[in-house]
Amino acid sequence: MAPCPAGGKNTAEHPPLMSSIDNGADDNMAVIGSNVVYARIHNEGTTTRPHVIRPRYKQALAFNGRVVKKVNHPGSLSRSGVS
Repeated sequence: MAPCPAGGKNTAEHPPLMSSIDNGADDNMAVIGSNVVYARIHNEGTTTRPHVIRPRYKQALAFNGRVVKKVNHPGSLSRSGVS
């Protein structure tokens, strides 16, 4: 599992993802995985370009006591370096 960045959540803090983890083994190999669609992106992260986040169904976004019409997301880099 990729290291959890400061302030991030690890898999144990996402019960549906945690309960989906399965494993198997034989004499030659071991396999660990999940059938949850978002498991890989949650574990490895992704690269995104800078973009604007706007509300879809309301007039504004609200978080941490702030209310805004839009947020400029700076983009992000993959946590694991795997593309």
